This record gives sequence, structure tokens and C-alpha cells, in this order.
Amino acid sequence: MSVNANVTQARNMWNRAIRQLSSNGYVSFAIGLRSVLDRILIDYTDLSSVTIFAPSDFAYIASPLPMLERLVRFHILPERYECRELVSMPAKASLRTLFNGDDLEVTEDYNAKGVLGINGVEITAPDIRRSL
Repeated sequence: MSVNANVTQARNMWNRAIRQLSSNGYVSFAIGLRSVLDRILIDYTDLSSVTIFAPSDFAYIASPLPMLERLVRFHILPERYECRELVSMPAKASLRTLFNGDDLEVTEDYNAKGVLGINGVEITAPDIRRSL
């Protein structure tokens, strides 16, 4: 497959994700993602799937581009995890993000409390879309 075909395929995947986020009420995060998408595509040309932890209220949409990019990347994992995989992880398990050097952490033991937490935030709408 050519480089242009890979870029087109990746852009299509991201555009589907942005549409899915918007249609499920995560409009501000979708706008932020759209704003930094070109930079993500430059750094990650070979991503075939991702996991996005989209905050329901992404108040940083008006942030300067460098900060917005860091925040958006921090909410995206470079591989797909389904909720059942995340809940089977122990508390303090590390999850690599697109923001190099900063990982997310499983912070709630699902089996003990029945709540999945990532960095202290409860996941309220898992697996909105499993594949893009």
C-alpha cells in the first residue's frame, strides 16, 4: 500500500471517530481533535485503531494550539481497548497515550467497586463505538 493510501485510510478512520464523537454528545472534544488531527497524522502514520477517552465537558477547546494538542493526545491510546479488557486490568495499570511520556492509569478496581476509573475519572459511557 502506498504512503498516500495509508494517510487517506488513517484520515478516514479519524474522520469517522470525529463524527461518532460529535453524534454522541462529545462535540467540543471532536472539535479539538479535528483541530490537531494533521499533527497527529504526521506523528502516527501507522495507527489502525485507537481508544479515545472523551470528556463530556472538554472546557479546553479555546486553549492555545500547543496546549490543546497535548490535552487531546493525552485522552487517546494508540490501540483499541474494549471495556471488558480495561475492567480486567488491575488498579494502577498503565495505559500509553499519544502524548509521549504521559500515561493514563487505571485507578479503580472494577471487581471491588463496580466502577471503571481512568486517572480518577469514572468511565460513564464505555464502548460507544467499538470499531471505526
